[in-house]
Amino acid sequence: MWYDYIGPVEERPDKDKPKLIAMSLREQLAYKIRDYRKTWRMSQSKLASKAGTTQKVISLIEQGRYNPSLDLVDRITAAFGQRIVIHWQPSAQNPPDKAE
Repeated sequence: MWYDYIGPVEERPDKDKPKLIAMSLREQLAYKIRDYRKTWRMSQSKLASKAGTTQKVISLIEQGRYNPSLDLVDRITAAFGQRIVIHWQPSAQNPPDKAE
């Protein structure tokens, strides 16, 4: 099992792992919500109802055009019986300055 930014991925071969790592956080979130929703065969409306939001908001999140609050992301993941796991890893793009 490997972890991405929004939580554990099922134990299955994930051909998109390298692609996910290269995505922005918003794109990863959009991909994972859409992936889970389709895996669970859940409509956007059903997910919205379970998460206490609207179908339009779910659609915008899945398109990467909406920046949801952490509370909303938590409710969405709970609708799938999941929880958010924050996994920090070094970024090669912007390493921090070393303290002197």
